[in-house]
Amino acid sequence: MAGAEMSSNPTDPARNWAELPRDVLSLILRKIGAIEILMGAGLVCRAWLQLAKEPQLWRCVDMTHHADLFNTVDMEAMARTAVDRSGGIMEAFWAEYFGSDELLQYIADRTNVLKSLRLISCYHISDEGLAEAAKRFPQLEELEIKFGSFSEEVCETVGQVCPQLKRFKLNTQWCYLSPLSDSDEEMEENEEAIGIANNMHELRHLQLFGNRLTNDGLMAILDNCPHLESLDIRQCFNVTMDATLRKKCARIRNLRLPHDSTDDYEFCADIGGLESFDNDFLSVSSDSDAVYYNEYDYCELIDDAVYYNEFDYSELIDDDDMDLFFPF
Repeated sequence: MAGAEMSSNPTDPARNWAELPRDVLSLILRKIGAIEILMGAGLVCRAWLQLAKEPQLWRCVDMTHHADLFNTVDMEAMARTAVDRSGGIMEAFWAEYFGSDELLQYIADRTNVLKSLRLISCYHISDEGLAEAAKRFPQLEELEIKFGSFSEEVCETVGQVCPQLKRFKLNTQWCYLSPLSDSDEEMEENEEAIGIANNMHELRHLQLFGNRLTNDGLMAILDNCPHLESLDIRQCFNVTMDATLRKKCARIRNLRLPHDSTDDYEFCADIGGLESFDNDFLSVSSDSDAVYYNEYDYCELIDDAVYYNEFDYSELIDDDDMDLFFPF
């Protein structure tokens, strides 16, 4: 008890954090992450600031899991600082809720050794911007897109200019859609799958969570990506695992199927649909008014060609539909 009392004595000298061994301090900074270093740890004292500028500390820049800062901090400015501090040796960049085509070009101008790129809910990064940046990342081995735009054309570009790509994740949130009615619609559902199949032959790991591909799209991937070791197609409900597909998938060591549990999925896996909307805000009058919904695109009225999302707000082909989406 006496020892405890002595240790809590307010007259005990304060610890001098600047005297920590450099290797111990470096380990601490690696653990706390890029944002914490930029917003606090690097400002503790001169010794900490000097170490916080060491390029080795910025080899992997993880700026995810900080949604609480999205509207209060200039995340893109911090990302540019992190890129500058890396001194051209940054191998991984992970962003969430921020980013732009200009930021990707900024990274591409300062490093050509990027191996891992994760973009989570980065709505302001366009297909064109991502495709142009990918051309500058020939060593890219991992690309992950969650809740963002990604077209067949980007699949083609990435597959062609990133020959070392081994891990690809393209995830969204499943939504209710009216059943496919013709071959043109089915071709649209499989655009991304065909882009992957035709251009990413060296893939070892593929995750297409909540994708709209069909059996044909999955078959194309299985036929053209012979090195797949893991495949995750959870909530890809347009896929029906028949005997042919199961036989094709038998070689894959780690297989997750459309109806498998999502308990270990790190993002929201709720299934969107008509029930996801407040009835006072949106209603549809018939089955032909099929509504496409996910957490980030919000809604697309298929037959009436109405598109709405958080950032574009509205593009209404027919002004008569205005009251449907904006009744207030």
